[in-house]
Amino acid sequence: MPESIIKHTVMLDKKAREAIAKLEDEKFKLDQRIKEEAKTLKAELDQENEEKLAKAKLEYETDIETRKKKELAHFEKQLAYIKEQFEKNEDKWIEEIFEECVKA
Repeated sequence: MPESIIKHTVMLDKKAREAIAKLEDEKFKLDQRIKEEAKTLKAELDQENEEKLAKAKLEYETDIETRKKKELAHFEKQLAYIKEQFEKNEDKWIEEIFEECVKA
């Protein structure tokens, strides 16, 4: 009887070690899979972020170019108006400045 208890205990210990080894192997495989999945997710997120940044950069560059053209057109319009006013009033303004200088 004691021999069968010892055999039974040894057999239970062996089964427990095998179960533990199997669980450790499964844990190792799960850890590896988690690392691979994390790496894949990171790569996907990095790619997605790069695409979003490229799109935002293009939108900002387009917006800046549009604003630049608009401001340049406004500047040219104002410059043309100032030139027109100068050409129209040049003689009058020179005369007024001269009169003011002579009075002083």
